[in-house]
Order: sequence, then structure tokens, then C-alpha cells
Amino acid sequence: MKKYILILSFIQLLISCSKENSFKKKLSGTWKIQLVKYQDNEGFSFYDEQALGNLVFDDKQLANGTVSSSFAGNSGQLTDTFQLAGHYFLHLKNEEINFVIGQDTLITRLFLLTNTDLEFEYYNASKSKRMRYMLKKSN
Repeated sequence: MKKYILILSFIQLLISCSKENSFKKKLSGTWKIQLVKYQDNEGFSFYDEQALGNLVFDDKQLANGTVSSSFAGNSGQLTDTFQLAGHYFLHLKNEEINFVIGQDTLITRLFLLTNTDLEFEYYNASKSKRMRYMLKKSN
């Protein structure tokens, strides 16, 4: 019985490593921003279809780039800048892609990752806002 459990555990480990490598391959490349959604603490959503920037992910789990967006909000113009310069880690079990930014780790929820589309969001508790980024692969 122990032998079967050990074999099943080994097979599960191989499958999960293979799945993560597959996602890393899909993620590797340059991604151009298509849409940014900003949701404030009152539940109002604002969209920027003219956001600017790219994010670049490589096969050594490095991420860099900047996305700048602007929204016409209820209390005036709102701006957001999302900037990466560090490592990233996939946690497929939790449906997360986590970015190491300086001494902090930004935990984001991964909604979509295909060969051409990437969508993730994070919640900034200190600013009471939820940001969702939708990107297309450009190479």
C-alpha cells in the first residue's frame, strides 16, 4: 500500500512540475497592456482602454516593465502605475502569480494565461482599490 502511495505522489509531483513549466513557457515574452480596470472601495469600476506599457517575463522567472493608466473617477482624474523589476513565482494551486518587488511580495490572482492572453488582479488594501490588468502577447 505504501508503495502505491509513493508512486502516486511521485506521479503527481511530475505532473505539477510539468504544468508549472508549461505555464512559465506561456508567460515568457513581452505582453502589451490592453485594458486596466480600477475598482474603488465603494464598488465603482473604471476602465482605461488607452493604458500604456508592457510587461516582460523571461524563462529565469524575472519580470520587468511598467503599465500606466488613467481613469475619470467620481472625484476627478485617477492614475495608477504598475511597475515590475524583479522575480515572479507561479502558485498554480492558489491561482496566483506573485511578484517580488524590493523586500515585498505582491500577491496577484491569475485569471487567465494562454499563449496570447494574460489577465491578473491584485487588491491594494492601503489604498482600498482593486486593479485588474488584461494583456496580449506581442511576441
